[in-house]
Parts: sequence; structure tokens; C-alpha cells
Amino acid sequence: ARLVITSIYLFAGWLMMFMAILLPDIWAFVVALVPVVLIGYIVGLYSILGRLIIYSKGMRHREIFTEDVHNTMTPRRLSEELAKKALSQ
Repeated sequence: ARLVITSIYLFAGWLMMFMAILLPDIWAFVVALVPVVLIGYIVGLYSILGRLIIYSKGMRHREIFTEDVHNTMTPRRLSEELAKKALSQ
């Protein structure tokens, strides 16, 4: 898994350097900035979601919410309740 992630990061870096050579100055900066922001956003989002699952004990055998409550919640409400549960413990 680490080899795959490292190869993706190295390929993205190589691609950004290649585009910096081909494009004018401002476009090279924009083309280089977009993948960096996108990768940072993805890594940050999955890190936050992973911590939320760990701290709310979402992987245990006992359910956190009953089926009725879970089905009536919107995704936003569900994440808010999980965050409250994680902060209270």
C-alpha cells in the first residue's frame, strides 16, 4: 500500500514539474497548485473521517444508533451526532 501511495505522489510531482517546463509561468503555477490542493483535500478528508470513526467507536459490534434513528437522519445530522459522541467520550 505504501509503495502505491508513494508512486502516485511521485507521479503527480513528476507531472507537475513536466507541466512547469511546458507552460508559461502563471499557468504552470495554476496547474501545479490544483493537484496539490486536491491531494491535500483528499488526505485531510479521509484522515478526519477515520479519526471520527475511531473516536466515536463506530467499528464496535454494538450499534451506535438504532435502525429507526439511523434511517431518519440526514448525512449531515449523522456526522454531527457522531462528532458529539466522539467529543463526549
